[in-house]
Amino acid sequence: MKQDMDGTGKSFWQSAGYVSWFTADTASAVGAAMRALAISLLGYAVSGSTVAAGWLGTSSMIAQQVASVFGGTFVDRHDRKRLIMTNAVVGVLAWSAIAMLLLCGALPFPVLLLIAVLASGINGFLGSATDAMLRSIIDIRCYPKARSLNEGRDATITMVGGPIGGFLYSVAPWLPFLVSACMYAVAGVAATGIHEHGADGGHIRETDGDAAKGGFFHDFLEGWSWSLRRKTLVVVLIVAALVNFGVNGIQYAIQLHLVSCGTNATFIGFISGGISLMMLVGSLLAGRFSDKVPVGPTVPRLPVHLPVRIADDVDRQLLGHDGCQFACRSAVPVD
Repeated sequence: MKQDMDGTGKSFWQSAGYVSWFTADTASAVGAAMRALAISLLGYAVSGSTVAAGWLGTSSMIAQQVASVFGGTFVDRHDRKRLIMTNAVVGVLAWSAIAMLLLCGALPFPVLLLIAVLASGINGFLGSATDAMLRSIIDIRCYPKARSLNEGRDATITMVGGPIGGFLYSVAPWLPFLVSACMYAVAGVAATGIHEHGADGGHIRETDGDAAKGGFFHDFLEGWSWSLRRKTLVVVLIVAALVNFGVNGIQYAIQLHLVSCGTNATFIGFISGGISLMMLVGSLLAGRFSDKVPVGPTVPRLPVHLPVRIADDVDRQLLGHDGCQFACRSAVPVD
């Protein structure tokens, strides 16, 4: 993965702070993957209700998405290294607390819901700091390659995270949360070694100069007004949100149905792993055909064909389930 940065043959792996950044970002991604499925399984185990488990996942995602709307502006105005470390500390405290309460047999559903919502909200608010900081660590000419590497890494982690998280949960319900907390601890420690440097090797400020000129709400409103004035961007955002809404709703409904049927947690994890695998295959195919296939007529066909595929196999037994209907109606996009 070598990439010339300044004509000297230097790779972005040799950039000051990149290895520490990559370690911290990878550990955070692994931590999130380990507890993603386990939180749904635990929600049903604690409450005994698919509806309550649906509320748990939905509330957490709503908190994360709403917080992320404001988080981008906040991240641009503050020290990103400290934000990464703060997010890691919150992850350690939240998920280790759940693990300890499970070990003690003292985890009621309201406490689980509160911790999950708070941790997800803070992660949504501060989680963009790692991606924002990448531009300050490596030469901007290396950014596309580094970004592609990160996307491939995230896809791999998501693929294997579900089955591994399910397996750990089948061993002991508290285990995936403890592993998640340990991964966030690794992320926090690794973040201490991050150093930002400009393309010329000089140290740069960790807060964007442009962001520091105006007030928080001024920058927030200015960013959204810029986006909303572009019709194509608005249409793309709406379509992407609706497609993710449906796909993630169906995926979550399948998971809840399998949980209520007593399916082994490892097997449930293969559902999300398989979906991630096919999304990776689809992204590779999209790169080959995106210049040949018209986008407008193609996108509307996805929601038409998807329910037909599902109806043949699981519609009668799955989508008729009350808890699964709730999950389909309540799911929100996941990043």
